[in-house]
Amino acid sequence: MPSTPTLKSDIGIYVFAWEEEKAELRLERVTQSKDAVWAEATVRTTSPGRISTQLAFSRVNLLGGSSQTGLIKDLEKRQEGPDWYAMVQQACVVALQKYRAGEPLVPIGTSYSDSGHSWAIYPIVRGTTPTVIYGKGGSGKSTFAAFAAAIAQNGTAWTGLVPNQTNVMYLDYESDAEEVGNKVWALHKGMGIGGDVEVFYRFSTEKLISDVEQLRREILERNIGLIFIDSLSLAAGGELSEADSFIRYFGALRSLKTASITIHHQNKEGGMYGSEYIRNFARNVWEVRSEQESGSSKLTFGLFHKKVNVGRLLSPIGLEFNYVNDEITGRVSSIQVGEGNLLAFGSTASAMPLDTRVYDMLKMGAEKTDTLAAALEVPEAELRSTLARHPDRFNRLSDGRYGITYRGS
Repeated sequence: MPSTPTLKSDIGIYVFAWEEEKAELRLERVTQSKDAVWAEATVRTTSPGRISTQLAFSRVNLLGGSSQTGLIKDLEKRQEGPDWYAMVQQACVVALQKYRAGEPLVPIGTSYSDSGHSWAIYPIVRGTTPTVIYGKGGSGKSTFAAFAAAIAQNGTAWTGLVPNQTNVMYLDYESDAEEVGNKVWALHKGMGIGGDVEVFYRFSTEKLISDVEQLRREILERNIGLIFIDSLSLAAGGELSEADSFIRYFGALRSLKTASITIHHQNKEGGMYGSEYIRNFARNVWEVRSEQESGSSKLTFGLFHKKVNVGRLLSPIGLEFNYVNDEITGRVSSIQVGEGNLLAFGSTASAMPLDTRVYDMLKMGAEKTDTLAAALEVPEAELRSTLARHPDRFNRLSDGRYGITYRGS
């Protein structure tokens, strides 16, 4: 009888390891037909010193039959000693049981223990749910993705963003390893992050749904906890106006059971490009707005929370990316990251909560509502309603102007 194997099983992959026999059997890409449940089986030895570790690869029916018999015979020829019949039978039976069982039932309700929702990066992406970040081209989305990937891989909190350290996979549909790698390296240098930052990068051309089986293997083998997809249009494939493309995309993403940030583009109206299903399936949606003065190396970058399924919409997040170029090559040699003042530019300030914009203006002195409304380009009735809702921040003076509420000690 063989020894008792350990089993590493998740996202549709089953890896059995026998320590005494120095053997590992992997079953993946499980599919069911009318009278069979097929899986790709890879068997390798874990004995040290072997030039070639793979012993066999074949497609087997987990229900039994000639495919299993053929695999066992191949293994007996390649390496004597282990009870290959018992090991293959054991792996196929257990994998079949787990495949048929699906996800376990979990009791929820008053007895459910919530240990606090795990955040991949607080407050951007939580648990294993999909987050979508969208904005116009050239707004700094890819720089932010490289920044978020770097702090998550390193586990370093920065400007209010707090990552849960994990291995990161970056699926790039738009540029190449040199460009993304240079951004991660420049951020690492500019931010002065200690230790190495090695993000797992993948040059992607296949639709996510077509690549999902290989991604499952990478996630399991490399212990990936956060995925970046740049960008949604190419990763989903198909017509962006058709719901089917995005239903398949988010279904494939859900099957990976891993936190994700998907970068997406903005349409002419300022919303997300494509089907409304994108917004429906994403659990968190953030809009990007940015501004960069002509000739300046600094980009003010804002994230504005547009949708959340659990909890409340969060306050805007402001960052500033300062690009430092090498004097000889002209390439970006470092990217410094700090807090960004979103009220400094019209394009970012206009997306801020109105009470925040009013407070910022009144810091310079009291004003009448018609003057404030004109300066902020909002209807005066909307401004008066905002002032009335925040008596803790604004008060009406005797001359009819509004000022900041003073709180004495």
